[in-house]
Amino acid sequence: MGATRFQLSVICSVILVCLFYTSVSNGQSIANKNKCFTKPDTLDGNEVFSTVNRQPEYPGGLQQFYKDVLKSLKHPNERGKLSEKLTFTFIIDKEGHVRKFCFIDPSDGRHDDQIESVVSTIDKWSPGELYNRKVNTRMLLPMTVEWQ
Repeated sequence: MGATRFQLSVICSVILVCLFYTSVSNGQSIANKNKCFTKPDTLDGNEVFSTVNRQPEYPGGLQQFYKDVLKSLKHPNERGKLSEKLTFTFIIDKEGHVRKFCFIDPSDGRHDDQIESVVSTIDKWSPGELYNRKVNTRMLLPMTVEWQ
């Protein structure tokens, strides 16, 4: 008996959530080493949460977020194929805006300003919720950019 489309969707969602929570918990120990986080983690005097009942959502999901970021990046003038792997964190505030962008694992730095600028202007998120209350939520995302 095959799984229904709904069951596959739920399985994929559970896997994505597990990957997100794993990356957040693993990333916090890394982030604490490079000043992306403050103790306590706050934004405008309010606590920032990394674990919430409802994660911030980007219209179309994280895949659409990555597509929107990649289509906004300008190709560098360098020749050849370039690939950059980076990890960054930012806060989705209570209104759904990206705030306090920070590279946890930057690449060589040549394109970091452009990537930060693009990510910081994508403000279409629905905020995270904790017990039916909108809260500031820290996101931690890996990304690979391949310039061709």
